[in-house]
Amino acid sequence: MRIESALSGAVIADARQPEPLHTQLQRRGRSFERVTAASCLWQKRKTDLDIRMRIAPQQSAQAERDARVFELHKIQPETEAFVAEHRTLGDVALRVLKAVNAAIADVGEEIRIVEQLEDESSVGAAQVAQTQPRGFRDAHACALSVIQEYAASRTVCIRSDRDISRLLRSISVLPTAAECAMITLYHRPRTRSSRFLFLLEELEAPYRVQIVSVRGRDASGVIDPANPHPHGKVPAISDDGVVVFESAAIALYLTDKFPKNRIGPLIGDAQRGAYLSWLAYYTGVLEPAVLSRVMKVEVPRGTAGWVELEEVMAVILARLAAGPYLLGENFTAVDVLFGTSFALFAQAEFMPKSPLIGAYVQRIVTRPAFARAMARDAG
Repeated sequence: MRIESALSGAVIADARQPEPLHTQLQRRGRSFERVTAASCLWQKRKTDLDIRMRIAPQQSAQAERDARVFELHKIQPETEAFVAEHRTLGDVALRVLKAVNAAIADVGEEIRIVEQLEDESSVGAAQVAQTQPRGFRDAHACALSVIQEYAASRTVCIRSDRDISRLLRSISVLPTAAECAMITLYHRPRTRSSRFLFLLEELEAPYRVQIVSVRGRDASGVIDPANPHPHGKVPAISDDGVVVFESAAIALYLTDKFPKNRIGPLIGDAQRGAYLSWLAYYTGVLEPAVLSRVMKVEVPRGTAGWVELEEVMAVILARLAAGPYLLGENFTAVDVLFGTSFALFAQAEFMPKSPLIGAYVQRIVTRPAFARAMARDAG
């Protein structure tokens, strides 16, 4: 009995002994693998469910956005250029404001000029008619055109290629800011500023005239404080606060600003260099040569930048022998300066006579713009 009890106790003791370490690790590893596999499967199912729940609304929203997005490649080719030029509705509004402001400003200027004309006995009251009304009508018409086009464009529903194209074409024909700008010419009738009435008419530029007083040859008269010219002379112009004086500078500024009628070669044109040279030749050579002859002053050849009048005229006649105008076949602002000067001095004894000059002057003074300018200058 004792032996059996001892053996039974030994078996029980052996049964209660802990498992070897490697056995425990193997058993627990298998359990961990089963848990991990179940967890991964559950996570995959959850992810798939989330994706299915999100994909439907995302696809619906994307479809709506695609339906609303307008593809630019469907716009007609000519309208793509308009988009690139930034012709936005904001630009249209700015042009409207500028045009209207210019028109409103004309009213005050008319009143000021009428008062000035009443004070100046040397300028007749008939000149009131040749001051502001043209400028007011031009600005009013310009603003009205912009407003009408803008109002029409607001009724367009932007839902199709055709509507977009129509709107862009409508914007493209609106006047630019430069076209709506109003040039102010500070002027004295029957002076050398009259030639700029001629040039402005040739350019078809919107402008208004502000009559100013100047000092006479006998030192009579006073400098008009409204005249921005530093010596109180004419001509001078103002463009939205930008003041330009001296004939050659004004001619260059205006022809660059208003290039539509091609009265002056622009940068890049093959005739640009000749254009600039002849503008400078007028003020730097021709005018001093004429003044030296009138004042009977000998030209100081060693120091002066000009020469005797005969030498100047020889150069000009050579140019006119090669073509109808100083730049050949094209009428430019150079001809406005030279042609009007030759017309003024045509009968002067000091001016050399030539059939070429006579024919040249006739080509200049028979232009319709010259006739309009002289009619306005005469009041």
